[in-house]
Amino acid sequence: PAAEMIPGLEKKEVETSASYPIPLPSPVLLGSAMVLGIASIGSIFELTGTEAPQYGFVPTMAIAVIGLPSCLYLFYASILKAQAETEEDDKRYMQGR
Repeated sequence: PAAEMIPGLEKKEVETSASYPIPLPSPVLLGSAMVLGIASIGSIFELTGTEAPQYGFVPTMAIAVIGLPSCLYLFYASILKAQAETEEDDKRYMQGR
């Protein structure tokens, strides 16, 4: 309505800003999440086992405590990034038609 009242003001398409947390390709994020997840679960198994952890208690515990939440965050970031990449590809494809 405001654009109709003011002469010379044209409607322009507003581009949305990026809605993903980490500016890396989604396969890199997903691969990092997988590696961290495997390392974290391995560390948890090592901590709950009967033998002492191979790299010591503190480093193994640090890998488990830091790696598991980081794995989940990177997995979530890879999903958001993949959705953004898909939307961008769809937009470019539809412009060619």
